[in-house]
Amino acid sequence: MYISHKYKVCFVRIPKTACSSITHYLIKNIDDREAVHSGVDDVKIKSTLGKNPIRRPIMANKYVHYTLEDIVKDKFLTPQQLNEYKIFGVIRDPFDRQLSMYYFRKKWDRKVKASLQDYKNLTINNCAMKINPEATGRIQTDYMKYKGRQYGTFLLYDNLEANLQKFMTNHGLPTEHELPKHKSGNRVVKGNEIQFDDEVKQSIKEHYLKDFEVYNMLKGKL
Repeated sequence: MYISHKYKVCFVRIPKTACSSITHYLIKNIDDREAVHSGVDDVKIKSTLGKNPIRRPIMANKYVHYTLEDIVKDKFLTPQQLNEYKIFGVIRDPFDRQLSMYYFRKKWDRKVKASLQDYKNLTINNCAMKINPEATGRIQTDYMKYKGRQYGTFLLYDNLEANLQKFMTNHGLPTEHELPKHKSGNRVVKGNEIQFDDEVKQSIKEHYLKDFEVYNMLKGKL
């Protein structure tokens, strides 16, 4: 997450939606030394949250991917501030996001060649990765909910840099520095990636139904 109380902005980091790049972008552009953020490992920017700020297990995501529920529960924002702050996250085509998650996972498992069967072996119900399923299987839109209510704005992952700059400009936030591109080398050439079969596609459609609805609605407004 990234929170600037000075500018009343809150970015919710959703896994595999360029959240490291966006956090770095916000740190570079927003002049707020008191900003609260979860760090960017790619460029060795340390978290400002302190050691183990959330007193409950979140496994391999290293306290990076806070939901709004976590943010309020651990008093980084109050329920009232959810209505006052510029809250945003990024939503990605669930099919593309699943492929990104799979190839990111393969960074640590290169002994087995990427394949549809390998994808099925590494996932639960063809969706969540067996390593850290709580984070990898969480619906994207659920990250932006507090007590069941959706807050803030979703930016489309498609054409992200332009969408992010528009959001920043509309809210009077500086955009001097370009969006960095972290973790962009994990995918193979798209034409050589695995292809989901009907079984996997149906599982993803059912599990991420709400994500598809929000993504397609935003996509249709372009």
